[in-house]
Amino acid sequence: MQLPLKKKLLIPLVIFLLLAEVLALVFYYRSQRGPRALMLSGTVEVTEVEISPELSAKIVILHHREGDEVKQGDPLLDLDQSDVVTRLRVAESARRAAAAQVSLARAKMENSQRDYNRNLQLYQAKVIAASNYDATKTAYEVAKNTYEASQNQYKGAQSQVETLQVQLQKTHIRSPITGVFPGIVAMTVGDLRNPWVRVYIGEPDIGKVRLGQKAFVVTDAYPQRQFSGTLRYIASEAEFTPKNVQTREERVKLVYEARVYLSNEEGILKPGMPADVTLRLEE
Repeated sequence: MQLPLKKKLLIPLVIFLLLAEVLALVFYYRSQRGPRALMLSGTVEVTEVEISPELSAKIVILHHREGDEVKQGDPLLDLDQSDVVTRLRVAESARRAAAAQVSLARAKMENSQRDYNRNLQLYQAKVIAASNYDATKTAYEVAKNTYEASQNQYKGAQSQVETLQVQLQKTHIRSPITGVFPGIVAMTVGDLRNPWVRVYIGEPDIGKVRLGQKAFVVTDAYPQRQFSGTLRYIASEAEFTPKNVQTREERVKLVYEARVYLSNEEGILKPGMPADVTLRLEE
């Protein structure tokens, strides 16, 4: 039995409407889920270690030029040692003199102690007068105090020598990290091998990222190259969007600072480079 023409036309229309509704639901669901990737913008930064010579002395040797790569422990510069060396020699001479005084004072104290012990026995046996006993007792106490004073003097001289020895070592400035030598004006060594990009994640997206998450970074200097990175830091507290950061959604007022760390073995990523970071969001 053949269906009427109106029913034949109605069936495809119903099917079309059902498919349209299903597609609409799919698109709506996807729009509610948001993007699968989070696009962020930031700048390349590096860990910097300030180097401040603790001695006031002129530079006599500069081991590197500005921009040279240095390794941890490499010598950077040497300061004039002449003043420290002179004072160290004087301190060492004073220490030797103090040591000699300790030896002399110890010998006198030991002699006075023997005299005191002998006269104590004689006094107890009523062989000598009290005045003789008191004299030996006083001499022993004076010798003992002199010996203790000489020991303190020696300790002070030894401390001065040790202080100057440390100062002598500080005339040799070495790099605390592997990085780039900045020159004399700004004594800060930057670790260019392990840079990172500072970005800010909006509050609605913070639950979609996690530490250890992989990221891709593209810089304006190398637009055709992707640098792989890892999200290693997320601030524990939100802050207001910094004035120098333009977010994709202006309505987002609270953001979390995050850092994506990169490998830079070639040394081509430099501090201050603008960078775009792509983070794949969690399902």
